[in-house]
Amino acid sequence: MALYRLRERCSILANYSLFRNPITNWLLSTLYCIPIQRPKDVDGQIPKNDEAFKKCDAHLTAGGSIYIAAEGTSFIERHIRDFKTGAARIAFSAENRNDFKLNLRVLLIGITYTNPLKFGGDAIVEVSEPLDIDTWRAAYEAHPRNAIQNLTQYFEDEMKKCVIHCRDVNEDVFLKKVETLQQSENPLNTEGVYRRGKILLKALNQFETEHPKAFETFKENIENYFSTLNTLKINDLNIKKFNPLSILTFILGLPIFLYGLINNALPAWLSNRMIKILKTDFSYDTTVRYASGLVLFPLFWWLQTKLLYHFMDMPYAWWIYVLTLVPTGLVAWQLWQLGVKIKDYFYLKTNNKNEELTAQRLVLVETIDRILR
Repeated sequence: MALYRLRERCSILANYSLFRNPITNWLLSTLYCIPIQRPKDVDGQIPKNDEAFKKCDAHLTAGGSIYIAAEGTSFIERHIRDFKTGAARIAFSAENRNDFKLNLRVLLIGITYTNPLKFGGDAIVEVSEPLDIDTWRAAYEAHPRNAIQNLTQYFEDEMKKCVIHCRDVNEDVFLKKVETLQQSENPLNTEGVYRRGKILLKALNQFETEHPKAFETFKENIENYFSTLNTLKINDLNIKKFNPLSILTFILGLPIFLYGLINNALPAWLSNRMIKILKTDFSYDTTVRYASGLVLFPLFWWLQTKLLYHFMDMPYAWWIYVLTLVPTGLVAWQLWQLGVKIKDYFYLKTNNKNEELTAQRLVLVETIDRILR
């Protein structure tokens, strides 16, 4: 997501522990990855990254680029954690070796996912203005350690402008609920949702500061409303506006849905199942699904095609079959989402809590509107 528009080769600083396996060591080294040790990678000992920094110096001196995950961790909530000093140290080291004539620049790239754990989500990539490292020359030459700390803090502060930065996971969860209500009332495209999310977060923080008691009441009402929806297994995005033609669309698309489901359900289920099999950290769930899908879907499509070719006495039928696998799978996914929306809408309309929830929702929406004014 950060590098796909970059035309030149870019080296990547990668987790040292990933290089311990001979296979991943070969793969990552082939993909221009440089291993970086963290304290937890070496049982709490002092990391030894001198060799890695020398490689970075050589690569940057030759005019190359390096991607650095400055937080050194991977979590899904919208919250920037403390930056490690590695990026500043590498930048100063390379410039210092070249008498600050390297013209090294740093880009801060913030990535915000609409739904980091689900297939079909979107992402917004926001990039900062380039920062020239040579502007920090005087500070570095006067006091290197302070300059590294100050530059690291500057990176962190600038990165917070490139994302929706919540204080913690609880604020992120709360903000998502408010965003959901806003998207139901006033649907926007991905970039619009992102921009509105920044505005909402700022307005909510101001509301909390100026009216702490009213904010706590509002927050409690939000939690109660979404807790009831969760109990009923209903998504707020599916209950506000409903187009009757969606039922006709689902019925007409049912044959395609069944065809796509039959041909793609098993690899999709196994890709999801791999999370429990591998028992990886929660923050790597999406990575496991993605990597598993890259293997499992083509494998099952190949096996299914072989079976079709074996049992059907139609020389070109298997080509038609192969060409339909991906598009019908995607259509099946869209129809599944549509089916869930239809189910949520009618389930709520026939539920005895419908009037109560509608009244609660109206109060919440009006409160949000007042907060945004």
